[in-house]
Amino acid sequence: MAAAAILQLLQGANGGRLARAQRATLSWFESSAGRPPVAVDEAVIAAYANAHWRQLRRLLRHRDDRVRHAALWAMTMTRRSDLAVPILELLVEQRHFSTHDFAYAAATRGGEALVAGFEHVALHGRGRRRLFAIECLGMTRGGAPAVAALARVVRRHGFAKGVLNALYNVADVGVVPIAARALTDGDPAVRMDAMAAVLGGLEAVRGKLRLAGRADLTRRVLTALADPRTWREGNDPWASLLGFGVDVLQKLGARALLPFLRRCLRQGVHADHQQELAEIERKLRTRSRRRPVVGRALGKKVPLRASRSDRVVLLPVARRVVGFPC
Repeated sequence: MAAAAILQLLQGANGGRLARAQRATLSWFESSAGRPPVAVDEAVIAAYANAHWRQLRRLLRHRDDRVRHAALWAMTMTRRSDLAVPILELLVEQRHFSTHDFAYAAATRGGEALVAGFEHVALHGRGRRRLFAIECLGMTRGGAPAVAALARVVRRHGFAKGVLNALYNVADVGVVPIAARALTDGDPAVRMDAMAAVLGGLEAVRGKLRLAGRADLTRRVLTALADPRTWREGNDPWASLLGFGVDVLQKLGARALLPFLRRCLRQGVHADHQQELAEIERKLRTRSRRRPVVGRALGKKVPLRASRSDRVVLLPVARRVVGFPC
């Protein structure tokens, strides 16, 4: 029933006139959810979209944003590799904030298949079109191909606007060495975004972290946090830079975290950070003093595993809120 209602909506919009029942279906495409709030037979929608691709492309210029959203959503059901261009067209000509959600959700549904299309525009496009292509590369969650594409964008354009955001959104450990290069940038806002991207890559790891160049990354993180304003200021970019940095050092299991926290507390920290940093420092200090209990299993030493109460609480300062360009 839902699929039939959407088909009637798209057919009516192509004909230039919507019946009352079809106008009611429009409400499914006016929220920021990026998809209808009802279960839909996607195969039916995909078959229609493949057969009426040109008509749906024309609907992307419809005066009603809800019709544009419905058309793009229907096109995403096909998983076609040439979907990148319609997504960018909708983003460049967006009229309402919810268009972001439908367009970026479409990039995520398209996934790895759309990477090549977005990369071409990210490398050779201009202005807002290139910016949105860079953002969409991250939103594809396209794994290694998306990481490689973003690396090529960095080689050509450097850390242009949107690149660090895309590296964060792609959610792959492969972005870590790329984003880490921006940790030495002179702008603290750039360092904050780079630290968030590094953290996003580390958080994408499932299981034990195996990362080459861990010592070098630790040094880069500590250098990025070296400015005393990082722990003395209570506002962004400094506050988030500190929070992301502490999280990264904990993910890396860096022994340098404890001396860093002691230095912050000794030199004086902002009141918003005092309690959290002191608590993390106390738990790390307690853990470092505890001697492991050694047993023997298959001839190997087995250290005592930390209990739940020993785990370090992450710094609850400003967290990453991914924003998209308007």
